Amino acid sequence: MAAAPGFRNQRAIWLGPAVGAAGLAMALTGCTATVGGHPVAADPAGKIAPPEVSIFALGRLLLSPGDVDAAAHTSGMQLVKGPLTKMWDDSAGIDNQDCLAAWSPVQAKVYAGSNWSVVRGEILKDGSPSGEGAEHSVVQMVVHFPKTDTAQAFLSRSSSDWSDCENTTITATASDGRRQLWTLSDFAHSDDTLTITQRSAGGGVTCQRALSVHSNVAIDVMVCGADISDQAKKITAAIADGMPRV
Repeated sequence: MAAAPGFRNQRAIWLGPAVGAAGLAMALTGCTATVGGHPVAADPAGKIAPPEVSIFALGRLLLSPGDVDAAAHTSGMQLVKGPLTKMWDDSAGIDNQDCLAAWSPVQAKVYAGSNWSVVRGEILKDGSPSGEGAEHSVVQMVVHFPKTDTAQAFLSRSSSDWSDCENTTITATASDGRRQLWTLSDFAHSDDTLTITQRSAGGGVTCQRALSVHSNVAIDVMVCGADISDQAKKITAAIADGMPRV
């Protein structure tokens, strides 16, 4: 599936003066347990695994603007771009290719070889309907994998990649030549969720990345603003809460 260019352009726009401070593992075995007469996978510890998600239900996992507000403690979030159906390729925009995974959601080169099948997503901002005057930007993406163990393998690989980028400073260059230094810090991996924080040089803009895997879906989120703490993690958790249960 072809990659869509231009996410770094979006980030450059988010950081422009028109929008103020806004910028934006363990695989299951093949055994089964039976619940209500329907076989579902079970892990070695005996826990019942959630049912796998169909590609046709993928887009319905995304949060509404109101649900984003509730999860991220923002106000007035609006959809400004979506549905997004392709991965991005912004590898030319950063000087450290090893940190592309931690830098931006759904990058084609990051997911290459992971056997992913379908991606759906949206970009939201607060402020005016056009995004002018926005204080926060949210990218919420969900990626379908054919099997749960495939998605978990991607999370495990990502955990290593993100960890290696902690306390690293990268230079991001937009297509118009504008450059921005970002420092990656505060990496954490807990409860099948990765988080890492990006801070712009000179302060003013912080972004949190979060990547979580539930069943056969990766939830890939980024939230940017001046008051960012754990909003991206909360959005991934809210999306996961909406997934099918046993």
